Amino acid sequence: MSFQAYLDTIHKKTGLTPNDLRHLADEQGWTEAGILKSSTKAGCDSGLAKGTS
Repeated sequence: MSFQAYLDTIHKKTGLTPNDLRHLADEQGWTEAGILKSSTKAGCDSGLAKGTS
């Protein structure tokens, strides 16, 4: 999957563009100077590549 296809899928499922997501992260206080805060990264469990068996 290309990066653009990934972005298109997110837009289809959420209705949000990358800029919308950036603004949401800023409003929630998840970013500092446009970069995701390390405290936000540590508290986020995306569940990617974490199988439960």
